[in-house]
Amino acid sequence: MTTPVTLTLGRALRDLRNHAGLTQAQVAASADLDPPYLSRVESGDRDLRWSTVLRLLDAIGADLRQLADAIDRAEREG
Repeated sequence: MTTPVTLTLGRALRDLRNHAGLTQAQVAASADLDPPYLSRVESGDRDLRWSTVLRLLDAIGADLRQLADAIDRAEREG
């Protein structure tokens, strides 16, 4: 179910992935996730475990500070 939190997190992760120049398929493969699952994450339709967030950040090549900045941008953009 989409919530404000999952929507913001999904947007932030998508922003980081796009900024890194990676496709959903590339990130999903690197994080050992199914591409449709990553699509639902980025759409805000999936809640995530902390371990999955960390795997995604690793696959994207981003850190927690970059995620926090991306979340801040996503919240401002609404």
